[in-house]
Amino acid sequence: MVEPFSMLVPYLNGEVHRAFAANVKGLQPQRLHEARPKPNIKKGGAVNPVADKNLTCRDCGKTFAFTEGEQEFYKSRGLMNEPQRCPDCRSAKRQERSRGGGGPREMFTVTCAQCGKETQVPFQPKQDRPVYCSDCYSKQKARR
Repeated sequence: MVEPFSMLVPYLNGEVHRAFAANVKGLQPQRLHEARPKPNIKKGGAVNPVADKNLTCRDCGKTFAFTEGEQEFYKSRGLMNEPQRCPDCRSAKRQERSRGGGGPREMFTVTCAQCGKETQVPFQPKQDRPVYCSDCYSKQKARR
């Protein structure tokens, strides 16, 4: 005897199982994405505006508006959580990450190997390699 199709379907959750079983019986299969909330649509196809939300920044404690445009952007990107920081703290955090921890760069004073002029460079120079000022470096680079 052949097992019914519903017995062969891996039982991931009840909805998947019922969807396949309904399909075998010739009924309209249940769609898994129907469990998601439907968009708030007015008659005529326009989406109801989502109200702005007032949130509190976790860094500075100020209240900021999570606008309907930002909420739509978050939804379109599949982001589930609301922002934790205000726009100013978000940009400061982003800038801190891009600079590798923030703060001014440590500069080292060196003497140019070609013209002898004192200059500053953003790296610790090694004794076995020549270091040039910006003018001499440009000339060296053009020769290559």
